Amino acid sequence: MRKKKFLGLFLAFVLVMTLVTVFGESGLLHVFRLKRELEKLTEINQSIRLENEALREEITYLRNHEGYLEQQAHRQGLVKEGEIVFQFREED
Repeated sequence: MRKKKFLGLFLAFVLVMTLVTVFGESGLLHVFRLKRELEKLTEINQSIRLENEALREEITYLRNHEGYLEQQAHRQGLVKEGEIVFQFREED
């Protein structure tokens, strides 16, 4: 009888420890969720780094190539003083 009681308590203890390990506040499920979140954040971080690098390159290019700066200004609708702008209507 004592062995059955001890075995029952031991199995209950193992069950509780397993549940805590898997589902607890710092359990395996939480760790897996955090790992997925870290992967997503790492991807976002990498994409932002690439975007920043592209912007730095564009800034350098804008500072060092006057023709490029002028071209970008024209694309945004800016004109130099004294320039004449022609606007053409598109046919329907």
